[in-house]
Amino acid sequence: MPKAKKPHLAPTKSLSSAGQERYLSVALETGGPRLFVDALNNVVRAQGADRIAKAAGVSRWELTRTFSGKGRREVAALLSLMEITGHKLKLVP
Repeated sequence: MPKAKKPHLAPTKSLSSAGQERYLSVALETGGPRLFVDALNNVVRAQGADRIAKAAGVSRWELTRTFSGKGRREVAALLSLMEITGHKLKLVP
């Protein structure tokens, strides 16, 4: 069976805060938790991963780990649990 294509995510550097919120919302609504995690990673990189890591009180390495491997699965699992229990994540810039 051929591997399913991953939806393409457009660059986010030129998006305003409201544009990034819409970008994340569309990713979550159309692609589910895993695409949302990829979109959030793009937004973090567009805003400056070093700055975001410092503001979050984590190292750049920890932030990078959040978006790959086990960390990525944990975020996706949390979002899936919210959906299964009838809750939605609301994004506000």
